[in-house]
Amino acid sequence: MSAHQFCPSVHPRTRHLNRQQIVGQLRKLWEEYGLDQRTKFNTRVHRVCKDDKGKWVINDVSYGQFDGVIVAIGTCGDPQIPTLPNRERFKGDILHVSQLRGKQVKNKNVLIVCGDQSVMDALEFVATGDAAKAYILARADTCTTPSNRFIDAMLSLDFFDVSTWLSWIPKGPLHLFLYRNLRKISSGNAEVARGSFARAHLATDKVLEFLRSGRAEVLDADILSFEGKRIRFKHRPPGGPRGALGQERLIEADMCVLASGYQAPSLHFLPEDCLQEPYTPPNWYLQAFPPTHMDICAINCAYTDAVGPFGLYHVAVYTRFLLMCLVDPLARPSEKGMKKWVDLSRWFRSMVPSGILLELITSTALVLWFSSVIVFDPFRWKWAGFVLFGVRPGVPMTMVREENRIREDWREIAKLADVAKWLKAKAHKNLVQDFLLSDLLFVSLLVIFLRFFHWK
Repeated sequence: MSAHQFCPSVHPRTRHLNRQQIVGQLRKLWEEYGLDQRTKFNTRVHRVCKDDKGKWVINDVSYGQFDGVIVAIGTCGDPQIPTLPNRERFKGDILHVSQLRGKQVKNKNVLIVCGDQSVMDALEFVATGDAAKAYILARADTCTTPSNRFIDAMLSLDFFDVSTWLSWIPKGPLHLFLYRNLRKISSGNAEVARGSFARAHLATDKVLEFLRSGRAEVLDADILSFEGKRIRFKHRPPGGPRGALGQERLIEADMCVLASGYQAPSLHFLPEDCLQEPYTPPNWYLQAFPPTHMDICAINCAYTDAVGPFGLYHVAVYTRFLLMCLVDPLARPSEKGMKKWVDLSRWFRSMVPSGILLELITSTALVLWFSSVIVFDPFRWKWAGFVLFGVRPGVPMTMVREENRIREDWREIAKLADVAKWLKAKAHKNLVQDFLLSDLLFVSLLVIFLRFFHWK
């Protein structure tokens, strides 16, 4: 549903859809475009390769042949289960965040082991379930980013995702009017060295209200052991690194939720040259296109830390950029050009204090990327409206057809020129042949001329 800007048939009423709304929109698309005839469920992809005709084949030719491939496997694979000391001694439930459906937490104390973005899923669960108390044991610096378009736009002004002396301009009003007593876990907190997005968790209004109520406590901690329904941990000072000296504490909990995230799915099924150093994800063209194959687009599965817009605008732009490259040969980036773009980004990243230009993508960076690849290539100017804003591609497609016709005409002219060069080279091998050929051409033209006037 994050790609609703690409599909005109999807009309979400709110930014955050519930399950019923998502299923309803998907069913609408399913019926309108006849996707039941084009979808294969329960199919594991083992390889993606090209056949002799240059078409993409998924596993084998029985599934068809394709001009382009979109990889949309996401970044969440199998649950990632951390190793916890003496976890078998805990007398409550220890559940991964993916196992919370149907569980009850009303009037219970819940321990959340934080190590990933999924901590907000766990907080949403305990806030909705009316838990008595939630303890968030953060193994690293943790901050939250409210889910709001205006706030996202303000935070995107921090282009390099680095806390600098100018960071107070977009973040000061947020601290003053929004976070208030939640400054410690606010995005852009000075104690969080990586800036706004690198360790930011997307928080809903319900989660922020739960945090403000005092029923949730965020602790920088290292877990030492489980003892019955109690957890012993070392409480580190704010901003202290893992393993730093701290005070040992005990807390009681009825349930332990592992917000440790998921293992990243493997891209092993792609051609080997897509995963060769030094051009491995996220070091790809626009962070989504492997330099060796511009007709492969990996959406939301090649980044390391985060994508600034949280899966909205960029999904549609990446898709439309791929479609442009498939139908317009002149607008396609070359392998050499894509590698130069990656090399330039690496060099630029070395100049950035955070050093995470391709691992973390801010909203501003994405807008600059998309705009620059259109502006700096005149053959893509005609596609600007379609790629950036989803305008119907009638005009650029008409121009592409004319360009294709002109190229075909030039190919025919080139073939005639090659034939003329061949005749000339053949004739020059013998001076007599050269004269005979010239005389023959002269006589032929003279006969045609006389016959024409005689007919007239």
